[in-house]
Amino acid sequence: MNTYDQLYIDGGEKAVQFPSPHYVWPLVSEECIQEVHDYLVERKPLSISDVSGVVEELEELIKDYFSSNYVLTTNSGSNALHASYIALDLPVGSEIIVPVSTFHASITPAIHCGLTPILVDVEEDNGNISPAGLIDAITPNTSCVVVTHLWGHPAEMKEIVDICKQKNIKLIEDCSHAFGSTYQGMKVGTFGDISVFSMQASKTVPAGEGGFLITKHRKYYERACLVGHYRGRSITDVTDPFLKQFAETGYGLKYRIHPLAAVIAKHEFAALADKIKHRDKYVNLLNEAIAKSKGIIAPSVRSHVTMGGHFGYKPTFVENQLFRKGKAITCDEYIEILGNEGVEIHRPSVKPLTHMEIFSKDYVGLEFAKDTWRPILRGPFVGCDKYYKNLLSLPPFISPTSKEIVESYAKAIIKVSNNLSNLEGE
Repeated sequence: MNTYDQLYIDGGEKAVQFPSPHYVWPLVSEECIQEVHDYLVERKPLSISDVSGVVEELEELIKDYFSSNYVLTTNSGSNALHASYIALDLPVGSEIIVPVSTFHASITPAIHCGLTPILVDVEEDNGNISPAGLIDAITPNTSCVVVTHLWGHPAEMKEIVDICKQKNIKLIEDCSHAFGSTYQGMKVGTFGDISVFSMQASKTVPAGEGGFLITKHRKYYERACLVGHYRGRSITDVTDPFLKQFAETGYGLKYRIHPLAAVIAKHEFAALADKIKHRDKYVNLLNEAIAKSKGIIAPSVRSHVTMGGHFGYKPTFVENQLFRKGKAITCDEYIEILGNEGVEIHRPSVKPLTHMEIFSKDYVGLEFAKDTWRPILRGPFVGCDKYYKNLLSLPPFISPTSKEIVESYAKAIIKVSNNLSNLEGE
């Protein structure tokens, strides 16, 4: 009998009876599969260098959704970020301020642009960049701020936009977790000089691999075109007399989205509102169960924001509320207990950047970067440490058919709380 068998004895069978994995993504619709099939059967182009066909259809959807003047699809969110750094024409050796808790690919393209990341602390309730930490990190060499809306919770954009305007600093929004999230009624992605979205397979709008950037600024759009969309698109869309002379070759890279990925993304983007509706319903079910349970608190969502993407469901374990034989259980023990109940739960896979060698070394083994790559850690990272200490990760259920699974997760959370919420810890 292992340490946690008593839970099964007290509560009977495991709370979650569904075979794992419980979260399978992406859920490509039959209509999408049929269009991919038809696209191939009809011998439609497998490479589109201009803005036509399915690429145009996808970009028009994106433009309408964000009321954005300019949209540029790419083969990944990371390459959309690389194009954004170049499009802003940031000085080599200048500093970009970034949150210490973000995905590494939000920042690594900066290496290839000769930029220096300054890692600053985050707010302890949601893991987003701290406006106070941002202000403290600004120097005369600061050229850009990169904001990530972590897990889909918007950062404090009013303060951040005001700071950037006052200091004449460019702003990039990484919205890869935050499709459909809003801040004070406005969609994230509409605040930055350029905003970037990933459509990698795990994202709310999956294409398999893909991404896009949006901007209201023609000059940034045209430079981004030259970065990865030479010839067709650059010849037709680049109008600046100086930039146009490079339209045939661009800046020598190719970041175009694959047409089959665009077909998938078009269907997934059209279904975004329904996805958010289902996800909100399941989040509310989990929140209600957690409100009745000790040892866990629901993710913090500030009153002036909405979370569209919900990239994972990230509650927090609370110490000294659940006990086993009179001894308080740890966060890792709680994860194991819920795992024994059939719940797919773990610590978040995305770690703070301070855990990665590429951000803790002055030299990353690349000669071209040896004189520019100087990551600066603006610690101590008190907010980050508090935020991540007991952070949990549950699947971001989204399928219309997931209601029973989510209800069984809620049952498991309540069951564990009922069994372990007294000092005797039966």
